[in-house]
Amino acid sequence: MAAHRYRQLLPAQLVVAPTVAASGARAPNSTVSVTTACGQELPSWLKFNPESNSFVAAAVPEGGLALSLVVTVDGVSTVINTRALGNAGK
Repeated sequence: MAAHRYRQLLPAQLVVAPTVAASGARAPNSTVSVTTACGQELPSWLKFNPESNSFVAAAVPEGGLALSLVVTVDGVSTVINTRALGNAGK
């Protein structure tokens, strides 16, 4: 099976402060980090774009989206399962 493109935005409530939620902007000086659930770096084919608050991949290997990721925003961590987020091919 051929690899496909992937893009998934983070849920807004994970990356915005309540005072800026309406605009969808991240709070000034907030920090966002992403690791696998095991604490390792993301696979080389998956990137996190902090400007758009999204995960992007030009080519996802077969079975590659079965990942659990930890998104930490200003010290508060949330686990995201990419299988549940899929926007593959968009």
